[in-house]
Amino acid sequence: QIGKILASQQTIAEIKAKIAEIKTDNDVSVPNTCPNCQTENSGNSKFCPNCGTPFPDQ
Repeated sequence: QIGKILASQQTIAEIKAKIAEIKTDNDVSVPNTCPNCQTENSGNSKFCPNCGTPFPDQ
């Protein structure tokens, strides 16, 4: 019984590690181009650092 529990815990740990890896792989910042001044900004920006235009929620 304890062996099955330990094996299950190991499987869960492996799955959690894989999920974390996949999340990291998919967490890629896509640059935004400001529609007002055409400045390229990081994908995490809420506002253009050049002119202050807000970016739409994605």
